Amino acid sequence: MYGNILRKVNRSAAAGLRVWQNLRRLGRLVDAPSAPKRGSRRESVSKPRLDRRKETTLKKIVLTAFALVSVAAASPAGVSAQNCWVRGDLDDRPSPLDSAMVAVGGAEVKVCYGAPSARGRTLIGGEGHRNAYPFGSTWRLGANEATAIHLPFAASVAGVDVDAGSYSLYAVVGETSWEIHVHGVAERWGVPIDGDGDVGSGSVSVSTGDHVERLSMSFEDASDEGATLVVAWESYRAEVPVRRRN
Repeated sequence: MYGNILRKVNRSAAAGLRVWQNLRRLGRLVDAPSAPKRGSRRESVSKPRLDRRKETTLKKIVLTAFALVSVAAASPAGVSAQNCWVRGDLDDRPSPLDSAMVAVGGAEVKVCYGAPSARGRTLIGGEGHRNAYPFGSTWRLGANEATAIHLPFAASVAGVDVDAGSYSLYAVVGETSWEIHVHGVAERWGVPIDGDGDVGSGSVSVSTGDHVERLSMSFEDASDEGATLVVAWESYRAEVPVRRRN
C-alpha cells in the first residue's frame, strides 16, 4: 500500500514541477518588455529582476499542494476522519477493510472492521470448517485486525459503560443472542482474543432474515443520545446499542 502511495506522490511531484515551470515561463512572458513600435525612439529597458525568495516560496506551495492531493487520492477507501489502525498491506485482501460512521450530538462515532464473505459456506453456527463459528464460540466480529469502535465521548456499548476512547469488539455467537465483549485495546490483531483485557460484555438480541454475503456494519436510529450499530452477515442481524453518557 505504502509503495503505491509513494509512487503516486512522486508522479504528482513531477507533475507539480512541470506546472511550476510553466507558471515561471508564463511569468516571464508577462513581465517581458514589449517591442518598440517601428519608427519610434528606442529606449533602453532593464530586464526585470526575479525575487528569488518569493519564487522559492511559490514553488514549495505548488509542489506541496500536488503531493497532498496525491496522498488523499491514494488513501484506502472508507478510511477518513480518525483513521482505522492497519497492520500490513491492504492490497489484495480477501476480507477488505471497511468502516461506518455516525454523528451523535455533533460528534462522530466510527467503527472499523474487516469484511469477510460467506462464499457458499455456513460460518456463524457452522461446523467442520476452520473459519466456522459454532454457537457458543468466540468470533472476532470481522476479519484481520480487531473490529474497533472510536468514541469521542463517554458511552455505553451493549450496556458496557466506557470512557471516551477507542476499544475493540468481539462476540460469543448464539442462535438468538450474542454476547458482545468490549476490549480495552483497539490496535491489535483480531486473534487470539485475550479476555483479560475486557472492559465488560453485554447481551444483544439477534434476528434472522435475508442472506448478506459480505459482513456489513452500519448505524441506524441515530439521535443526540446515541445510535444502533447493526451487524449483518449471512442470515444474522445483531443490533448493538451505543448510547452517550452524560
